[in-house]
Amino acid sequence: MIMLKRSYPLRALSAKKLLRRIPPYHAIRQPIEDLFHREDAGYWGEKALDYYLSFLSDDEYYIFQHIRLKYKKWTFQIDFLLLTTKFALIIEAKNYTATLKFESQFSQLIQTQNDKEKSYDDPIEQVKRQQSLLTKWLKKYTTINLPIHHLVVISNPNAILKTDPDNKEVLKKVCKPYKLLDKINQLEIAHQKEMVTVQELRKTSKILRRHHTPEEFNILEHFKISIEEIPTGVICDKCGALPMKYQKGKWFCQSCQTYSKTVYIESLDDYFYLIKASITSSEFRRFLHIPTKDIAQKYLKKLNLPHTGNTKARVYHRKDLT
Repeated sequence: MIMLKRSYPLRALSAKKLLRRIPPYHAIRQPIEDLFHREDAGYWGEKALDYYLSFLSDDEYYIFQHIRLKYKKWTFQIDFLLLTTKFALIIEAKNYTATLKFESQFSQLIQTQNDKEKSYDDPIEQVKRQQSLLTKWLKKYTTINLPIHHLVVISNPNAILKTDPDNKEVLKKVCKPYKLLDKINQLEIAHQKEMVTVQELRKTSKILRRHHTPEEFNILEHFKISIEEIPTGVICDKCGALPMKYQKGKWFCQSCQTYSKTVYIESLDDYFYLIKASITSSEFRRFLHIPTKDIAQKYLKKLNLPHTGNTKARVYHRKDLT
């Protein structure tokens, strides 16, 4: 049973929005593209495991996707947390490709691609830290005492896994997706005794959901980009030209000569993810280049956005934040 479902990463979405607006020659366009590709790949790497986990019993397994918790000064994020009455399992998904060598001597993962090597932190050590923090978190906020196990799953089917001959931990704790259910079955065999009741598990699940803290991320602050650097206006969804011109209830693209009645919605979304998650009527008018206050009010009313404040000082909010 999925108790918490992942959403598309805020960092990837923000990067995608920013790439729509900054020019191709911008000094830090490449780091923004790198952020997008990294976060996007991580998302699809996690989703690749959903198929295998769907075979688990809904009655026995409580699954949390991409849960993010705080313990004291630390915040830790877990790709998959599986809870049962007998044990808990943390799964870290890595969507790496090419040849991957787990090197125990320096606790690192070496990726070799096109004769070039790249070093990553050892994901086994990463998931061990998550295990330690989760153990402390459960002790602080719940009454259950479950054995907690961990796995690293390399979700990309094209990856080639290697390790040192004496690195037996990799053989136990790292696998490809098609071996995931076998690893879980081994845990089921090793844990026959129920450690908590179903009622305790349900209570713990509610506590976990209540303490889940979605990430807050301001991409302009992250890359030290000023708001003034962000071009305003509605972007054409056909050719990407900016800005489109408002003409009698439609937006007209002077570049490809197309019209649209709804293209402004995605550009408003750009504002919400790049500038701030709320907007006033005057800000709406300025950002989308709407000619009059009355037209701006008409579109805001049509969008039926959640809002606060009275008519004159009304502030409209992004829907997914309510």
